[in-house]
Amino acid sequence: MNNTLLKTYLAVLSCGSFSSAATFLGISQPAVTMQIHNLEEELGYNLLDRQYRRITLTEAGQLLKDYAERALDEEQDILADLAALSEEVSGTLTIACSTTPGNYLIPGLLGEFLRQFPLVKPHLMISSSQEVARIIDTCEADLGITGAQVKGYRINYEICGHDELVPIAPPTSRIETLSSLSLSDLRSWPWILRSSESGTQLAIRELMADQKVSPDDLRCLLELDSPEAIISAVEGGLGIAIVSRSAAEKALWLGTVVELPVASRPWKRGLYLARPRMTPTRAAEAFAAYLNEHLE
Repeated sequence: MNNTLLKTYLAVLSCGSFSSAATFLGISQPAVTMQIHNLEEELGYNLLDRQYRRITLTEAGQLLKDYAERALDEEQDILADLAALSEEVSGTLTIACSTTPGNYLIPGLLGEFLRQFPLVKPHLMISSSQEVARIIDTCEADLGITGAQVKGYRINYEICGHDELVPIAPPTSRIETLSSLSLSDLRSWPWILRSSESGTQLAIRELMADQKVSPDDLRCLLELDSPEAIISAVEGGLGIAIVSRSAAEKALWLGTVVELPVASRPWKRGLYLARPRMTPTRAAEAFAAYLNEHLE
């Protein structure tokens, strides 16, 4: 039932005449007459007894009056609740992250975000970039953050920041005493690499391609699934690696690994906000805006 017709009907009852209702509503009297006629036609009942200078309700008209008042009250309640929803950021927020942003970047930012929006209840999922893409594609999370764009999925990617990659070596290798190294110079050294599904490894492959170095030419000693494991392997003297600066920061500060003096740096890779193809929640929109503001 059209709420506009109900509003006109209640206006006629409140004002006591069609002409007064027309003035109140800002429409013509024939328009009021037509709307009441359409309402009676739709319901199949006469609602008003029209007498000289007087309008009285029929039995059906009284029933409709009670219903119309409740319906319009509920409409106002719904509009008020929707207005409150547009102002309040609350509810669950599921974030799927690839390993590096999930372990080193997002937790700290999420803490600051929750201080601003304490009614949000977050859930952080950490996996490979490939798995994050699958999760976002199937709408199992509100948004994702990865270090690479994974093709073949129905995902909207947008760049939201950058991450620096650094080459590291054991402090006992003495390789750091050399200068003006290139990636080509390091091909014969033992390498510790990330798994092929990781965003870091995808970024390293692109970096090497830019410098005319094939990853297949590297002397790969180990392939590990996490930056922590790679850094531990480097600390143990097993080889050299390229990792996110955010992951290596503590080890570099402690001196358990050293940063190699490779030319053509810094090396930056994009951090990507991955959105599923569905209407975002207020919490997801707020966190996406927060990331765009606070990730460099």
